[in-house]
Amino acid sequence: MAEKLQNLMKKTAPVDKKEKRNQELVNEIISRGFIKEDEVLLIRMRMNKNWMSYDDTEPLNGIKITPEQTQKGLNWLMNEWKTPKGVERKNNPFGLREQDVLEHFKEFRLDSFTNNNNAFQAGAGINNWVPVWNVIATDGGGFQYYMEAGQAKIIG
Repeated sequence: MAEKLQNLMKKTAPVDKKEKRNQELVNEIISRGFIKEDEVLLIRMRMNKNWMSYDDTEPLNGIKITPEQTQKGLNWLMNEWKTPKGVERKNNPFGLREQDVLEHFKEFRLDSFTNNNNAFQAGAGINNWVPVWNVIATDGGGFQYYMEAGQAKIIG
């Protein structure tokens, strides 16, 4: 009898509170159709503390960001490419493909998260999850990047 009761309790055990909050957060973002800056930071913090897994965030891959964040991101990328006077910077990180995408910019999307740790950090169990952004042009072209040390690192 006690064994049956234990098996029944295992099947109906409540979900971990953090896991439930993670699911609620992801479901709320999906139902809204876009993700806010503070939610990206919250998810990143939870992933870096191992409170949230990559699998938890997978449904968010490809979701739009807010119009304010889109403008902020586009302004930042354009400033990396050109000076305020419109002159191309000598040390800009963009090739012709990226420049074409920025000239015909349509939208940003959260592509995914990537663990940007080094070998030492990986051996010590330290995570450094960062968001990967997808920049999409009006013709459907695009590129992906993430931020590292204040610089855009083009990865796709």
